[in-house]
Amino acid sequence: KSNYRGMARVILLAAALARSATALRPAVPRMASRQRPAPLRMAFTPGVDKTDEKVTIVGASGYIGKAVVRECVRRGYDTTAVTRPQSSLTFDGATTARAESENLNDITQCFKDAQTQVVICCLASRSGTEADSLKV
Repeated sequence: KSNYRGMARVILLAAALARSATALRPAVPRMASRQRPAPLRMAFTPGVDKTDEKVTIVGASGYIGKAVVRECVRRGYDTTAVTRPQSSLTFDGATTARAESENLNDITQCFKDAQTQVVICCLASRSGTEADSLKV
């Protein structure tokens, strides 16, 4: 019997606390028709419109780099593709620059020559080793 009385007291106390908590809670105004705020409008639609930045893609000779260069050209961006000095790869609609990505002076000069405003880096490790990946 004493266990039932103790449990009854706990239940009554919990109910009283719940009522007082509800009474003390500040009133929150409700939206009359449950409308959501209007979505923000962007100045351009990503993937559809383009902005006017000059884009440089580093690592343009790789699988992903080639696709990125082609897509930038397709969208109408002024595009520069940076490949290794020994590469003979070119892209229709894009300027090709040659530089070793590990050489800071060469890559900086590519950016200056292209008047780069946006850099897209598609560099990847050549060998897959940790030492090689740290160079990227």
